[in-house]
Amino acid sequence: MSSSGEDEYNYECSVSYTYDPNNNKNVLEEEDIDDDIDDNRFSLRNLRISESPNATAKNKVVLKDLKSITTIEETKRDFPGTGTFGRVELTKHRPTGQHFALKILNIHKVIKTRQVEHVHNEKKVLNQLDHPFIVKLISTDKDDTNLYMIMEFIPGGELFSYLRASRVFTNAMSRFYAAEIVCALEYIHGKNIVYRDLKPENLMLCRDGHIKMADFGFAKELRD
Repeated sequence: MSSSGEDEYNYECSVSYTYDPNNNKNVLEEEDIDDDIDDNRFSLRNLRISESPNATAKNKVVLKDLKSITTIEETKRDFPGTGTFGRVELTKHRPTGQHFALKILNIHKVIKTRQVEHVHNEKKVLNQLDHPFIVKLISTDKDDTNLYMIMEFIPGGELFSYLRASRVFTNAMSRFYAAEIVCALEYIHGKNIVYRDLKPENLMLCRDGHIKMADFGFAKELRD
């Protein structure tokens, strides 16, 4: 049941989400579920917001404190001929031991491929968003060569990769992921922002199976 002041979103997939718009905290806490429920992993109910271990670190993580571990992926846009203009690295925050994803964008290539507006959009939009199904931007930095975006690290990779390996999702899995996407989009639209780039490649999987919407370069804030 929802507590006072909370909005409960119920979907046909029978997954019930509770989101408190006045609550500043940003990680899901799962209530106990009967182990006998079929396909339990994709039938979670009554998800609530609880405090994030990264909440106090948001303003403390700076570029000089990050140690690069490995390159996760090359970064490119879906424009013919633009090619790669950056990369994403897995990094470790030396003071806390936490892991973050560091998106590194080459300034010259960003300008050459006319991606300046998209990079600005991503930073501007992510700075306004704080939702359990949306990847978090921790901080940004730059030097003479690159732009740096320190992001929340999502260890499960792309939903697309999981779909390709599975070949097909069950109905329960599809409903589960669809419900979380709807939650994220409803939150985004409530801030007069449109995402404009929804696809499995931009949905990341957390360690516990929940999704995180990523890549907000095409997002646009609507003005009255």
